[in-house]
Amino acid sequence: MPDQVAAGIECRALVRAGKELVAGVTPVEGDILDPASLAKAVEGVSAIVHLAAVFRTADTGLIWQKWHPANKLSMIHHRDIATAVQLALSGAMDRRIANVVDEAPTSIYEICELVGEPMAPSSRPLDHPWSAHADGALARGLGFTPAIATIYQAQREGVL
Repeated sequence: MPDQVAAGIECRALVRAGKELVAGVTPVEGDILDPASLAKAVEGVSAIVHLAAVFRTADTGLIWQKWHPANKLSMIHHRDIATAVQLALSGAMDRRIANVVDEAPTSIYEICELVGEPMAPSSRPLDHPWSAHADGALARGLGFTPAIATIYQAQREGVL
């Protein structure tokens, strides 16, 4: 958002209580898990960039709820998020919901191994093997190409 603020674009962000933002960004207190708090955040806006996910919380049960080590997640590197936001704010994604993902969904088991926190495998069957996959075809068709194509590329390049 610093680039948008510098360009004179009015920016606001949904934040939890007490969170600090970059200068020039207006905080709107709320929570993605509380739909009633979202109305104020989007009132009068012309564009919404949704980057929220539950990966950091004191309630680790919330993070792991219905996850299986073999579940695969569609992921995206933070460098590519910045590129996608710029593309979206240029108008290329207007009135479309585009999933911005890398080129290879990665299993929870693989992610844990890569970050040095091994997770025990499970013999329990996967209930919903496609639940965390996102189709990035629309974003690619609108001009998005990830610079960091996979989590393994990020590891090789030291940008994990």
